[in-house]
Amino acid sequence: MASIWKLGTVDIYVSGDSSEGDVKLAKHTVLDATGTSVYHYFGSGAEERSLQATIFTETNKDALIALRDAGTTVALTSDQGSEGNYKIQGISFRRMPAVKVDVAGVATDATVYTAEISLLKV
Repeated sequence: MASIWKLGTVDIYVSGDSSEGDVKLAKHTVLDATGTSVYHYFGSGAEERSLQATIFTETNKDALIALRDAGTTVALTSDQGSEGNYKIQGISFRRMPAVKVDVAGVATDATVYTAEISLLKV
């Protein structure tokens, strides 16, 4: 079951959430029987997050596209509360066949999309 989240002011119904990050770390192996490896830390990259979501209405789809195209920093709010601020790296939409919507506050004939939303934490 998807839970309602917000990306900025846009309602999204999230069914999947994954994230990844990395650390810039180099290992220097000492070629000496008594030596130990030396590690160099060069910082870490930003967290990248991927959401699988359902988007109801053309208005919400267009609002997400506008946020992405403007490079706007948006707050991500989950069913657990604030998740921080992100920039939208990319969105792919797939329109679902005609369905009868039964979601509070959404017209029964609203257009429905599934979406992959790629976010970068700022």
